[in-house]
Amino acid sequence: MRCSGHGTSVTPRACARAAPAASAQLSFGVRHIDIAAQYSPSEFVLHAFQTKPRCLEPFTANAIAKPAKWLDPFDDACYFDITCSCGGTQFTVSGHWVWAQEKFFTSPHSLECSACCKAALVFDIETHGFDAELGHGSSYLRGTEKSTTFACPQCDGSTFEVVIGINYQIGPMDELTDDEKKKMQDLFDGFWINVVCTQCEKPSLVTGYECA
Repeated sequence: MRCSGHGTSVTPRACARAAPAASAQLSFGVRHIDIAAQYSPSEFVLHAFQTKPRCLEPFTANAIAKPAKWLDPFDDACYFDITCSCGGTQFTVSGHWVWAQEKFFTSPHSLECSACCKAALVFDIETHGFDAELGHGSSYLRGTEKSTTFACPQCDGSTFEVVIGINYQIGPMDELTDDEKKKMQDLFDGFWINVVCTQCEKPSLVTGYECA
C-alpha cells in the first residue's frame, strides 16, 4: 500500500541540537545489542511511562525500559517506540523546512502509517511541551505551508520505524503546583523524533526541540 504524500522526498542534514538517534528496541540487528549499562529513570520519567504525554495519544507508545548505549540515555529522558493503532510499525514523517540560522525541520509534525495510511499529529511546538502548556510561547519558527516528507539522509528512503525521545528537567516534583501536577507528563522540556530507515536500516535524528 502506498499512502498519499509518500512521493515527496527532501534530503535532510544536521537540523537541531545533539540528541538521541534511535532506539535499541527497534526490529533491526541493532535492537538487542549494546544496551546502556546504567539507566535509572527519574520520577518524572517513571510517571510518563505510566501516563503518556498527550502528544502521543494518537499512537501506541511503548516505553523503552532499556535504551541503547549509543542513544546516550540519561535519567531525565524517556523513549517511546511508536506503533499505529492498526499495529503498523512503519511511518512517513512530515514537517516543514525553514531557515533559522541553519536549515531546520520544524513543526507541526505528523506520522502517517504505511500499513493503513492513518496520519496523526505527533508534535507541534505551539501546542506541546512545557512552554506551550503554561502559555509562555515559543521562539521556534513554525511551518504554515504544505508539509514535506522527511527523507533518509543516507538513501533518501521515506519510510521509518519511529522512536520519540522526551526530556524532563523541570525541577523537583514537589515544587509543582497542584494544577501542574495534574498534567506533569505534558510539561517536558525536550522533544526528539528519532527514526531508523526501513530501506537502509540507518538511524537518523529527524529533529529536536527545547520546549522550556
